Amino acid sequence: AIPVSLIIAELYTNVFEHAYSNGKKGTLALNLLQIGDSSGERVIIQVEDKGKGFDTESADFQGIALAQALCSQINGQLSITSNAEGTTATVELFPNST
Repeated sequence: AIPVSLIIAELYTNVFEHAYSNGKKGTLALNLLQIGDSSGERVIIQVEDKGKGFDTESADFQGIALAQALCSQINGQLSITSNAEGTTATVELFPNST
C-alpha cells in the first residue's frame, strides 16, 4: 500500500509542478479500476490533467523516474501519454502475480 500511495502522490505533485505551474488552475482526475478477465486480475490507476502536456520522449523528470522505480518494486507498469490537451499517467498493477 505504501508504494502505491507514494506513486499517486508523486504523480499528483508532477501535475502541480508542471501542468499547472505559476498558479494556473485546471482539472485533475484520479481513476481507479479493478479488472478481472481471462488474463487475470489487474488494478488500473490513472492520474489525468488538462495541462499543457510535454514531450514524453525527451522529458527527464525525477518524479517520473521515482514512480517508475516504485512500480517495478511492486510488479507494476507505468505508462504516460501526453499532448497539448493534457497528460495521463497510467499505473497497471497485478496484485495476484508473484
